[in-house]
Amino acid sequence: MARLFIQLYLLIVATLLVMGWGLDRLWQLYGDQTSLENDGTYSTLLILEHELRQLSPDRWQAYVDEVSASTAVQLLLFDGDDIAGSAVQDKLARGEMAQMQSEADYWLYLKQIPGADRVLALKQQREAQGRSPFEWLLMLIFYAAIALVIMIWVWPLSRDLKILERATRKFADNSWTFDADIKPNAQVFPLANAFRQMAARIERLINSHKDMSNAVSHELKTPLARIQFELAIAEKAADLTAMRRHISNIKGDAEEMNALATATLDYAILERADFSLHISEHRLAEILAAIVEHTNREAGDGVHIRFHTVVPAMPVSCDLHLMERLAKNLIYNALKYARTQVSVSLGFGGQAFCLTVEDDGPGIPESERERVFDSFVRLRTAGSGKDGFGLGLAIVKRVAQWHDGSVRVSESDLGGARFDVWWPRSPGVPAGH
Repeated sequence: MARLFIQLYLLIVATLLVMGWGLDRLWQLYGDQTSLENDGTYSTLLILEHELRQLSPDRWQAYVDEVSASTAVQLLLFDGDDIAGSAVQDKLARGEMAQMQSEADYWLYLKQIPGADRVLALKQQREAQGRSPFEWLLMLIFYAAIALVIMIWVWPLSRDLKILERATRKFADNSWTFDADIKPNAQVFPLANAFRQMAARIERLINSHKDMSNAVSHELKTPLARIQFELAIAEKAADLTAMRRHISNIKGDAEEMNALATATLDYAILERADFSLHISEHRLAEILAAIVEHTNREAGDGVHIRFHTVVPAMPVSCDLHLMERLAKNLIYNALKYARTQVSVSLGFGGQAFCLTVEDDGPGIPESERERVFDSFVRLRTAGSGKDGFGLGLAIVKRVAQWHDGSVRVSESDLGGARFDVWWPRSPGVPAGH
């Protein structure tokens, strides 16, 4: 807003200066000379000029003072160099009468004495009179020029606003695409960019909700079908032991459905536009070491998780609850595919922290490395005995984004997948996430 105001203000000021100077030149060159020469002022100056030419130049000033004192005519005598304005000087050089405003309501009518660099001036109060056609023309040109300059400045702004309006109307008609061709140097480009980010955010949320609804519906079908099957079998159970076995199976399916609902709600919370972080400093290295130790006990002897950090005592700014969830998701994901080992490390460099989790499993094909972070995406990789819901890595990506960071997957030196999560030393809530 301030930039637009300053630009328009400077443009109007420049226009006023240029037009004022130009119209003044036109008035001095092509003003109503005829009307001046037809009134008594011109005749008076001609008579006084004739009288001065009869006298020697050294007596001109005395004569002018004598006439001014004995009559009501106020006469002045100037050197030619004392007259300002090239247009006035040009008219005097041509033998024409010129005029200048000396004070409020007072005008000087000038006539150069032929053969001498002296100018005779008659000072009088100009009577109020109507504007001449030439004055009206100059006034019309003045206001038309200002209007033209403002129109030239406003027209691109109006055009871009109309483009923006059409794009928003199209978006509102459930097309969910924001197509506004606004140039980067346009005045409304920041506004259009904000609309574009908002539209992308809304489109992403809508697609996410569609995917979530479809995926949840699909994921619920299997445990519901198993529950119905177990209930049907339980009704025909011959003894209490068989009944308890079927109830145990039903309980497992119910727990699976509850886990799906919990994961879906966690992801939905991270997708909310009004989500806010609770940033504070924590000794993240110690917390990660505790997570790794606990997970090692759960994993048993099949896979070993090792932890390494170069910043053991350095405080880390983050939302601790979300960062713990991110670390656990990455570690549990690595455990699903690892053969014998998982490596977890925490580093710092370039004013950013990096959490790295890698395994010695089959890895992730390069063609799937972008898609793996989408919600409800599960890769059918050989050697994986657990499918999950396809939300773990999607949550990792959203947590990284909320910390103004990013996550990347690549090939590990261990032979499997390597996940690197970067976030700045002082994270905030990034706009548009």
